[in-house]
Amino acid sequence: MQDMKYVELIFENCESMIIPIDRVAKLEFGSLRESFQKDKYTTDYVSLDITYNKDEIFFFYHIREEPLGFGSSNNIEDRPNILGRILSYYDICVVNILNGNEEKIQSVYTPWDENDEYNNRYMKTKVEKGLLKITIKEGEVFEHQY
Repeated sequence: MQDMKYVELIFENCESMIIPIDRVAKLEFGSLRESFQKDKYTTDYVSLDITYNKDEIFFFYHIREEPLGFGSSNNIEDRPNILGRILSYYDICVVNILNGNEEKIQSVYTPWDENDEYNNRYMKTKVEKGLLKITIKEGEVFEHQY
């Protein structure tokens, strides 16, 4: 998609995170099925690899930390430490493709195991050689350690 400049991750609690496309090493979807609205799709598979710097994957909510996307910036260019949120919470539910103005071009709803309304049991993360790897695959349930 030629207008794609950012990838936005939407989490179960409505927080979000915006990642510049130059930090996205890989973005793959399984077959996309059209949803009930224009430019909204569902899929059975998402694979996303994001580059990171050493200190960016350690994220802890502080009392003064604002939720992502509510008030302060949710772009990792402005707040690189927020990238670590992905390792703490398994709850990505939507991947949005954004243009240079951070406007939505396309939305892809990730598969979600209906047995847990707060955690996406189909989501797996792995840190490997400068990449934060995220896989969400329908039918593959992972037991997360918190």
